[in-house]
Amino acid sequence: MSLQKNKKRALPINSLLIIIGTFFFFNPNLVVLDILPDFIGAILIISGFLHLADIEDRAKDAQKALVILAIVNAAKMLTMFVLHNNEGQVWGLIFTFCFGLGEGALFVYGMGKLFSAITYQAMRHTCLPLYEGFSSLLPLTVLIAILKNLLVMLPELTSLSTDYGFIENIAGNEEQVLSFVYKALTVLNLVVVTLYGFGWWIYMLRYFKTVGRQKDFLAALDEKYFAEVGSKHEVLTYRALKTAGLLFTLGLVLLLPLRLDGNDILPDFAAGILLLLGVLRLHRLYKKRAAGALIAGGLYTVAAATEWVWELIFNLRLDIKDGVGYYDSVSAILLRHPKYLPSWFGICAVSILKYLLLAVFLFFLYRVFSAIIREHTGASTELAPELGVRKTAAIQKNLAGWLTALRTVTLLAALSGGLSRALRMFPEMGISKTVAALFSLLPNEGVLGVISRFMERGSDATLLEYLDPFCVGLLLVLFLVFHSKLSEGIDNKYYCARE
Repeated sequence: MSLQKNKKRALPINSLLIIIGTFFFFNPNLVVLDILPDFIGAILIISGFLHLADIEDRAKDAQKALVILAIVNAAKMLTMFVLHNNEGQVWGLIFTFCFGLGEGALFVYGMGKLFSAITYQAMRHTCLPLYEGFSSLLPLTVLIAILKNLLVMLPELTSLSTDYGFIENIAGNEEQVLSFVYKALTVLNLVVVTLYGFGWWIYMLRYFKTVGRQKDFLAALDEKYFAEVGSKHEVLTYRALKTAGLLFTLGLVLLLPLRLDGNDILPDFAAGILLLLGVLRLHRLYKKRAAGALIAGGLYTVAAATEWVWELIFNLRLDIKDGVGYYDSVSAILLRHPKYLPSWFGICAVSILKYLLLAVFLFFLYRVFSAIIREHTGASTELAPELGVRKTAAIQKNLAGWLTALRTVTLLAALSGGLSRALRMFPEMGISKTVAALFSLLPNEGVLGVISRFMERGSDATLLEYLDPFCVGLLLVLFLVFHSKLSEGIDNKYYCARE
């Protein structure tokens, strides 16, 4: 294999991405004050050995652990951001403790498996510099995980113990003692974790730079990757679809509206990030078709983040509580504070734009699925060509029907979300009353009776507020069924043909 061909292919191990990714882990993790978010580092590290995971089971285990770590860390940051201004400190401590244990275990397991994969491949290909070096990195990584995710709780534990009387009052100045101890432990954590973390990152830099210099070792891995995976477009598609399907599923879960005090606990911009990562997994195989989805997905994520932050600031200013009757009282509250009307209409406009971009994003994504259906699904034609052609047509027609159902539900979800936002500021338009009148014509018993009574008492905004999660939930269920059938269709064409 020529050097020119090597340059055209993606490296099984991209040392630069892994080095940049590990840089995000060396800093202290002080609740929400993480200036280098760990989930970004996890994503970069995964991207650095993505192709190695296709040919090495240990690397595949590392990939799974780091994907879960990225999700857990992002969830922790969002949760702690919501709880940051909470008057009580108990919830913050509980979440810090639970997430710290989870993050530490996932980080150690994921990095340990990655080191093991490189060590094993170095042994197989007689690359002594890598075999000797990576065998010593796991203990250092265990210690940085402990320091980052467990010692960071010392200040919170000190504050909590003082609140409950476990620290004696010295000279009648309890608050001053608490403040001093809290700040001292915080500074100690910052110094210790920063110094040790920087030293740990220097080791990562040193050894992964060594990986990048081992040209013969990388060439051998590249040959293995190309022989097993890279020359088979259908295998690449099948594996990419499995990873993308997991990311799409998690993204659709985060799209479910779950509001507390006027804010969505599951932010839509986090869903946008996961959906974008899924598109990126397919982009290398379908660049032209996935390009539109990347652009629309990026715009959607920006709009969703803008709406979430804007709405959070808006609700904190007005101190709108869920118990007040958020959806029925917003108009009355804003009438007492007319200076906030422009901000509210701005939030509504951004929200409606967000739902429009979501529909566009998903429609572009469905174009990629349509290409996969056409190129990689069907039935084997080796034994009975005519029968195989008919079965292929039937399988592809069935998948196209499920894709049409996804498009329809996507439009319905976007429409219900946009109308739900718009109707929060306007008088009744009679939608709920019309629906209630239609249900009143049916027998007023059982489930239909419950729905009819609910419609009589509900407002238009309430109706659409319940319709929104229903449509997103239906979209999630349809996608799971479609993804399962799509994977089965690929199996029918390629894997059954080998048996």
